[in-house]
Parts: sequence; C-alpha cells; structure tokens
Amino acid sequence: MPSPFYRELKVTNPLMTGNDVLIAQTLLQRDAAVDPNFVASGVYASDSAKAISDFQVANSLPSTDGILDSVSAQALLDLHSDDEYSDSGFTAASMGYLYKFHIPVHSNRSVETYSTLYD
Repeated sequence: MPSPFYRELKVTNPLMTGNDVLIAQTLLQRDAAVDPNFVASGVYASDSAKAISDFQVANSLPSTDGILDSVSAQALLDLHSDDEYSDSGFTAASMGYLYKFHIPVHSNRSVETYSTLYD
C-alpha cells in the first residue's frame, strides 16, 4: 500500500477507523464521481465502500467490491492529494486565531516534512 495507507480499507465488524480511513475519505470527497453528500467521518462503513466503487468505475480501475486496495489508493493519491493551496500570508490574529500552522504536503507522501507553528 502506498503511504499514508498501510492496510486495505474495507467494511469489517467492528468497522475500521483511523487516520488512513479519514485521509481516504477526504480524498474521495474531491472526486466528481463520489456523491457530494459523502461525509468524511473517519469510520469505514458502507458509504465509504460505495464511494470507492464509484471512484473505481469513474477512473476505469479494477472493481474490488468497495475495498480500497493499493491500485485504487495510488490512483486516489495521484488524482487528489495535491490541492494546490498556497498561503495568503494572513496572520493568525487577523483571522481571530492564536496560532497558525504551516505544514508542507508533498504529492510524494514518502517525503518527510516538518511543520511550523506561528503565534
């Protein structure tokens, strides 16, 4: 499995949870084939399996009956992990916050990064 995924995601009993589930769901929300009402809950349930199936069909990937396998995980990362966000330079205080984080995210998830906390 490509990083940040370390296991296949599927509907189990009890349901799978974890950061890998939340990352997959967040990336799935960016895909046009996924129901816009799909919620990234951090719990891999039947709605997540349907979102994976819809993603696979729309992107001509092999069907895995709602399981996020390595092929689909890599496609999901390749298509939706680069959100092209750039910092506007605002200060935390100007937005009513105490702190601001800067966390660089590379499309190659194996690159180690460090974040910065601004106060």
